[in-house]
Amino acid sequence: MRRRTLGIGLIGIGGAVALLAVLGLLTRPSNDEPIVATPTSTAAPMTQPPSQPPPETVTPTAVTPPPTTGRPPSTSGPPPSTTDPPAPTTTVPAGIGLVEPFILAFTEAVRSGDADYLLSRLHPVVEELYGAAACAAYVPGVIDTDLELVVREVAGPDTWDWTIDGVTTAIPDTYAVEVSRLEGGQTIIQELHVSLFDGEIRWFTDCGEPL
Repeated sequence: MRRRTLGIGLIGIGGAVALLAVLGLLTRPSNDEPIVATPTSTAAPMTQPPSQPPPETVTPTAVTPPPTTGRPPSTSGPPPSTTDPPAPTTTVPAGIGLVEPFILAFTEAVRSGDADYLLSRLHPVVEELYGAAACAAYVPGVIDTDLELVVREVAGPDTWDWTIDGVTTAIPDTYAVEVSRLEGGQTIIQELHVSLFDGEIRWFTDCGEPL
């Protein structure tokens, strides 16, 4: 009886093994179909960005203008001028343009012996000092046919202290005239004085003995 039971058990075990083999064949994939492994996606760990401090809030500061005193300046008015300012004008003394023509005329009168012109252009203070008769007798002798005066420079007008024969007289509106002349073949530079009187240039000389 015991042997029979053991035999039945072995048969049962053998049948189970055969059944497992058949199931293995049924579930085994064929050689023509490759085994595809399905990738398993692995999620990357999430990282948070580093925390940043909140931006600073800048509060604008109102600029308060300084208090004004009195009436504010007016912005209205004429527009700025775009024209250039006029050039400064130089005032030429009235007599300075008469000096050189007089020197030329005086030279010609001395060269030609024109006593009338020379007497008419004599400054009145000369006749007051010497007398009209003394000057009328002296001037005709002022003759130099070789006289040649060339004006180099004119300065003035100014007040000139005319000193002659121990007498000094202040003469207004006087011009100092630098001239050159030939004498003995040499050029001589000298200064003459003439004055504006009654709109004409007058000259000075020594007529002799004062009154």
